[in-house]
Amino acid sequence: MITIKNMVMIGATEKHAGKTTFTTKLIKKLKNKYPGNIFVGIKITILREGLHNVNGFSVTEEKYPEKLKDTAKMFKAGADKVLWLRSDEYNIEKGIEALLNEIPEGSFIVSESNSAR
Repeated sequence: MITIKNMVMIGATEKHAGKTTFTTKLIKKLKNKYPGNIFVGIKITILREGLHNVNGFSVTEEKYPEKLKDTAKMFKAGADKVLWLRSDEYNIEKGIEALLNEIPEGSFIVSESNSAR
């Protein structure tokens, strides 16, 4: 089990339940309430059919807020950094550990995932 301080994880029982809408509103609200702090948005996707990657996972950073992806929406909402972890179901813990290495210490983290918990 991995314990992470200053993190909120948002999930739902199905797709299109409003997770990203809630996530972006939360990022905006927290960013306004705690200015000067670093906010990191995280999207975690478990790929059931497997990931064609040597590690079984990949971590990418969103840098293009004009995209329509959930990660870009987090960036536009005010996250200072947005990371996307894609993992197969067997390597999720290693993927989360690699993801955590990309997060500046003391950051506030808002994470969106249906199945990472």
